[in-house]
Amino acid sequence: MIEIRPATMKDAHEYWDGNPPMRSMRGFVAVLDGRVIGIAGVYYNGHAQIAFSEIKDEMKKYKKDIVRGTRRVMAMIRERGLAVWATCGDERSARFVARCGFRPGPTIPNSEGKKVMIWNG
Repeated sequence: MIEIRPATMKDAHEYWDGNPPMRSMRGFVAVLDGRVIGIAGVYYNGHAQIAFSEIKDEMKKYKKDIVRGTRRVMAMIRERGLAVWATCGDERSARFVARCGFRPGPTIPNSEGKKVMIWNG
């Protein structure tokens, strides 16, 4: 069974093999048999809040748990009441983020072809 719980930086270090892409964050993890197989939340990049999510391949079959985790992240974002940015690596992730209430954002130079989305409440 998948456990969805608040994330810690220790979880981030575990998920990204000791090298998380952010210095701090607030979010949730999906844990299976004591291992973090999914992580999602928000981190600050300067003054901007950036939404992120990543899952291991083994998490993909747990669709209900992905939705359950997404609901918790979106509740946290709504509670904060600030604009949140997301960059989507492919069209499928952009569609998923759009279903969560994000809208297409501006084109940003050097975004490496990723689609920028914004949530404004």
